[in-house]
Amino acid sequence: MHDNRANGGSGGAFFVNLANALTVDGNSTISGNRAEGGSGGAIFVWTGIGSFTVNGGSAISDNTAKIDGGAIYVYNTVEKLTVDGKSKISDNRADSGSGGAIFIRNDVSAIAVTGSCSISYNTAKTNGGGVYVFGHVGSLQFDGNSTIAGNRADGGSGGALYGINITSLALNGVSVLNNSAGDSGDGQIGNGGFAFVSEIGSIAIESSHIAGNSAEGSGGAFAVGSSPWSLLSSPGNLSVYNSSFTSNSARQGSGGALSISVISRQNVAFRAGGGAYFAGPHDDTSLNRAPPAAVPGNPTVWLSGSKFDGNQAQRPPANSTYRRFHGHGGAIFAVGDIAVRLDRFLR
Repeated sequence: MHDNRANGGSGGAFFVNLANALTVDGNSTISGNRAEGGSGGAIFVWTGIGSFTVNGGSAISDNTAKIDGGAIYVYNTVEKLTVDGKSKISDNRADSGSGGAIFIRNDVSAIAVTGSCSISYNTAKTNGGGVYVFGHVGSLQFDGNSTIAGNRADGGSGGALYGINITSLALNGVSVLNNSAGDSGDGQIGNGGFAFVSEIGSIAIESSHIAGNSAEGSGGAFAVGSSPWSLLSSPGNLSVYNSSFTSNSARQGSGGALSISVISRQNVAFRAGGGAYFAGPHDDTSLNRAPPAAVPGNPTVWLSGSKFDGNQAQRPPANSTYRRFHGHGGAIFAVGDIAVRLDRFLR
């Protein structure tokens, strides 16, 4: 299905309503479609859907949306989104919005990218060069020798992935390469060259290679949090095992590979995962503040059997608004009430 146009609206090739499931399978190709007046360059799904599957060596590529979701836009909830079977979602564009490949406006129970699949070279004007999810995600899993490469959030955060709230994020046996978060040009710099998430329960990375990702702000590979310098806020457990972080960079921020922090919110108690809760006032103006009050059971950062080589937190310009928070932690920047364990680091 090639070169179709929705000249005045959304869904360049498909506009789907009242469907229980949608499957793209059997080496199908959906390419070169355009939503000239809206979102979903190839596919726009209006109502909630049970499952959305791309499988069997299929390719969704070179589609363009004027606004959000260069390839796929889901307006309502989706129970499970799966990309499997050596399928590819690549070279799609959201010309003026977010989600270069996929934009999901509401909640998703599970997202899985597995089976030697590729989400690569997609571009968003603002956030989420590959995937943007505005609602809650129960579990997000990348595994099975899949590749996430070359995605760009040109004027925002999350070069490959932008999420508001994710319960668990897992990478197992994947390559995450050369994704980037850029600079909007109006004073807002992008964070999380691979991924930016506002709030998260846990991150588990195993047997994966994360290299060459860059953010104009903080977290060359990962940045999670809602503060202007985008630190890892309210984590449960972060574990990195048998993996490598190589040549990632934070150009005007901190944490060449990872930015990690726990920040309490004024007059709000919230779950931080692992049974830990944080509450009380905070002061975001100083790195020298006392850590927030916490219930026993602190979030844990565990780094084991892994390599962190050639990552950089670069010096920010002299006129940078948040200069005092930038340029720290060439590999890892950690602030807050966190238990950190370093085990069997490799040269």
